[in-house]
Amino acid sequence: MISQRPYTKLSLAAGWLLGAALLLLIHRYPGVNHDSSIYFGLTLFRLRPDIFGQDLFFAFGSQGSYTLLPWLLAQLAPYVSLPMLFMLGALLGLLAFAAATWLFLRRLLPFPQRAWAWLAVITLHGMYGVIVVFTYGEPFLTGRPLAEALSLLALALLVGRRWGWAALVLAVAGALHPLQALGASLIAWPWLVMQDRRWLHLAWLGLPMLLLGFTPIKPFADLYRVLDPAWYQDLADFTRQLFITHWYPSDWATLAFDVLLLGYAAWQLRDAFGRWCLAALIGLLLGCTASLVLVDGLHLALPTALQLWRAQWLAHLLANAAVGVLLQRDLAQRAGGRASVLALAVLMVSSGFLWTWIPILGVYAAWPSLAPRMTPLFRRTLVALAWLTMLGLLAFYVAEEWLPFRLAHYRFDLYAIDRRILAFPLIGMGLGLLGLWSWNRCRTVWQRAALTGLAALLAIIGAARWDARSPVARAIEAQSFNPALFGTPLPERAQVFWDLPMYPAVWVALQRADYFSPWQLAGSVFNRGTPEEGRRRLERMRDVIEEDMYCQDRSVPAQERAHCRISNATLYRACRPGRSPPPDYLVLPYRQDPPALGRWRIADPVTGDTAATFWLYACPTILQSLSHATSASKDPVPPR
Repeated sequence: MISQRPYTKLSLAAGWLLGAALLLLIHRYPGVNHDSSIYFGLTLFRLRPDIFGQDLFFAFGSQGSYTLLPWLLAQLAPYVSLPMLFMLGALLGLLAFAAATWLFLRRLLPFPQRAWAWLAVITLHGMYGVIVVFTYGEPFLTGRPLAEALSLLALALLVGRRWGWAALVLAVAGALHPLQALGASLIAWPWLVMQDRRWLHLAWLGLPMLLLGFTPIKPFADLYRVLDPAWYQDLADFTRQLFITHWYPSDWATLAFDVLLLGYAAWQLRDAFGRWCLAALIGLLLGCTASLVLVDGLHLALPTALQLWRAQWLAHLLANAAVGVLLQRDLAQRAGGRASVLALAVLMVSSGFLWTWIPILGVYAAWPSLAPRMTPLFRRTLVALAWLTMLGLLAFYVAEEWLPFRLAHYRFDLYAIDRRILAFPLIGMGLGLLGLWSWNRCRTVWQRAALTGLAALLAIIGAARWDARSPVARAIEAQSFNPALFGTPLPERAQVFWDLPMYPAVWVALQRADYFSPWQLAGSVFNRGTPEEGRRRLERMRDVIEEDMYCQDRSVPAQERAHCRISNATLYRACRPGRSPPPDYLVLPYRQDPPALGRWRIADPVTGDTAATFWLYACPTILQSLSHATSASKDPVPPR
């Protein structure tokens, strides 16, 4: 909703309201999950090292010493509950990221293109690296969105030649998340060299690091340390994002799209923004090449931990911004057909097409040469096919989303299909561009005031819908730090296994050490002990996890799922003594044969019916009850 004319306070307010609405509607808060759970655990370790020092995530050391965020959160914890603190922090990080992106783009682009680029960054997919793991501008609290916001602010200061302030802000970003700040630095350095070749002398800063690699000082002592085969295999299994050669084909496709689009934008846009696209391309290639040689090739420990390929977060952001700039340029030149071809290529990449988008992007790049040779009918047919393909992709996407929405009984609190549809680039960015077009069509101040009111209404709806936690996540966070949740107080030294995917229920609800969860292995690259012990615990609990996955699989008939449970033989193997000590307690969503110590029922906030029930079992009780069970037990085991 930003006019191409010099903007007024009203147009600026309308634009920010529209941007905030799209930001909140698309980037919704999922609760303390994904990598946010890691920072939750790091904060708990700061508050209660006596309890969490024995947790697998901390027993052998973690990455907590490389970020100040857990310390900051621990200072605020006495005043605000941690779940609420994490929600507020997620909102702050998201808004700071959007604001810093605007400030950066404002330094590079004139007013109309700036608005298009900003909308593209907000609405297009921000996934990079291993795209099932990483995205810029995350809607949950980690050090990443805050460090990204500060890094973008530092880059804006660099453009303004405020070198000292830029260095200070980038240092603060590094204190919150050094990997994101390092990735931004890899792109900032080529840009600085393009301004003045004397900035090449920054490379001399690498010499002290090379020398420190011969000292016992951490983390530099790992510079020349080679990952042993077992450690390498553990990292490849648990954290495959560390090794570029282990990425999925879709990850390589996204990387290739960023490289090609940045190269094309740098070639076409010979302005300040184009130079940053070139710097992003150089920095991305530097980071990925260094990772391929030092990590995938030589298996060096410290370069593996540095993850230099993470320069892609900023490169991908600039590639998305370039999409907005190029679309605006094409439409301003009345080249709507060419813009349609670019939109199709972007949509195919975000829809998971691996390489078929390359000829589409090639047609876009060659359009100025091809268009004069096309007949008007052929050109119109080509554009129509592009739009039919995009609408077909949208229809297929909506049909796919409708199935889980139907399984959720058409309830928006169980499955936010509106967010899923708005996340489709054709809808999300299309809504933003519709706002821009509508604003430019306004002729009176009353029409603009009405559109501003509409944008404000959308922002209010976005704020109301932003909290997208599931009923189970809400219930767990409402019961935070309740060791007697199941009616039996748990000892402070207790190790509890609770297989709740993507959610640290043991940490949040019980404030006790988690026996095993996937996110505990996130810091495996920082020490050798975590993946070794993690693999032993995974092998112990593997059958429990796999049988639980089978019981939760919605493709299994409902009647069978209703009577599903973990087999007695599997429970016995999980609790019996071994090389790795067993958990003290198990929390399962099934009523098992051994007697339970307690039960916790979660009510559906809408219907009042039971949404989920969890039972607490003690391993000594399980062993005593199933003392005659063996691995050859006749108890039926779900197929795997």
